[in-house]
Amino acid sequence: MSAVVVAAAEEKFDTQVPLVIIGAGAAGLCAALAAKENGIDAVVVERDDVPSGSTALSAGLVPAAGTRFQREKGIADSPAVFAADIQRKAKGEADRAVVEAVAVGAPLLIEW
Repeated sequence: MSAVVVAAAEEKFDTQVPLVIIGAGAAGLCAALAAKENGIDAVVVERDDVPSGSTALSAGLVPAAGTRFQREKGIADSPAVFAADIQRKAKGEADRAVVEAVAVGAPLLIEW
């Protein structure tokens, strides 16, 4: 893929949008869906030919623990166990607040 990047300093744009989302990976597309649910039209900008984002690096999986889907299957798991697993794999170097936010938010995202 070859592209030409042109400085926009002299460009004038007549279009305005309330929200621009950079990246059409899982996070960007979820942001666009959430915006739409809240009555906000968003424009999603993606640099690649096919949207994928970093989720594609994980085989398209979004890990979460403590979802209703797990409970329905009798799987005992929780955000706390998930957070501990992340910290163990990161050898305790991950920011604790970020890990907790991800672990608590992930099942809500999956169920959404």
